[in-house]
Amino acid sequence: MTDLLTEQGKTQSSLCDYLGIRSDMYSRWKKGESRSYMFDIGRIADFFGVSADYILCRTEQEVSASTLTAAESRLLSKFRALSDKKQLWLLQGIGFLEEDFDKN
Repeated sequence: MTDLLTEQGKTQSSLCDYLGIRSDMYSRWKKGESRSYMFDIGRIADFFGVSADYILCRTEQEVSASTLTAAESRLLSKFRALSDKKQLWLLQGIGFLEEDFDKN
């Protein structure tokens, strides 16, 4: 959680306020003295805008599938169905598009 706070420019205080806990409880979480945060995983994920699995380190995918638009979900599904070689080709193509738009 500390990394997410830093990456997103959020504070420990704002997280504690959001969850309705005291800062000493957060400190106990960080030290491994308490695991009561497990009851708030969903709310913690919502605070950061990531999936609960990401908070629990069960996935590297930050975004919850429920936050994707229908078009993004279709695109991701089609992308995952491609071979590794085709995924790389597509990503390179997107890079070229981005460069082209940056020039104009």
